[in-house]
Amino acid sequence: MLIQPVYFPALGFIAISLSSWSFIFQKILDLKASSKKVLIKSLKLMLFLFIITAAALYLPYILTSNWFGSILTNLAAKIPQFFKFIEKLSFSLIYFWSLNEEWKYVFAQFLGASTLTLASLIEGSLLNKEIKRKFKKEKR
Repeated sequence: MLIQPVYFPALGFIAISLSSWSFIFQKILDLKASSKKVLIKSLKLMLFLFIITAAALYLPYILTSNWFGSILTNLAAKIPQFFKFIEKLSFSLIYFWSLNEEWKYVFAQFLGASTLTLASLIEGSLLNKEIKRKFKKEKR
């Protein structure tokens, strides 16, 4: 059975998700804390990664929706000072509005995977700092 090319972005995203969650969980286990603390911290960070990823996955669809366009139009009408900013934002979003659905899907997958990777690297570095602080305290 041959995998259709349309599924490649989703498969790549799943692979990045699993590796990011594994990376974060390994960093949490390196803390050598109690099992309850590890469970709570890992659930909190996994939920954070999930929320960040979901937001990034839906961002291209939100930015190209009629709903968002009407919000920008209403904002420009209500607050004339923001008209230039909203006009520049609309001109930059026109490229997204002109994309067909397949490219929006690919862009959403890429944005979600990039955001997930970046968030997990940031969380991992913060956990590394916490591990180093704990290690220094144990040395004393």
